[in-house]
Amino acid sequence: MHGWRKSLADFELLMPVVLLGLVLVYVSQLVALPPVTRRMPLLGAALTGVLLLVELARVIAGRAGPGQPRPASANRTPRNLPLFLLLLGCFALAIWLVGYYLAAAAMVPALMWLLGERRPVPLILTTGVYLVAVYLVFDLVFRLRFPQGLLF
Repeated sequence: MHGWRKSLADFELLMPVVLLGLVLVYVSQLVALPPVTRRMPLLGAALTGVLLLVELARVIAGRAGPGQPRPASANRTPRNLPLFLLLLGCFALAIWLVGYYLAAAAMVPALMWLLGERRPVPLILTTGVYLVAVYLVFDLVFRLRFPQGLLF
């Protein structure tokens, strides 16, 4: 196995382990909250932990033993990883400049484009449904306001 592919395989195994560690640190910090207010964060942490355990099991099951070829499904390489990271940085900057909703309106179709979706109707519909759902759930139901930008 080539050096960068081996390091990528190690990264695929390391990422869920590190994130599980962060979930455990998060849960340990929830002890300081009053019992009534820690229910939802604990539920979110539990769901995240379960999903990370499933991902860890998937990665381990897809790893080949010594001298065995890797399964075809394990040969995926994130060719767009630098673009994803650049897009994430631009998203953070855009939230600061124009606010969450306008930044997300640009981020969602850009991510879909990088993932291979080129048809305009799914790009527009997915972006619209996502933004409306986020607004309804967070702004109206939970009464949580997303960041406003410097310009708007």
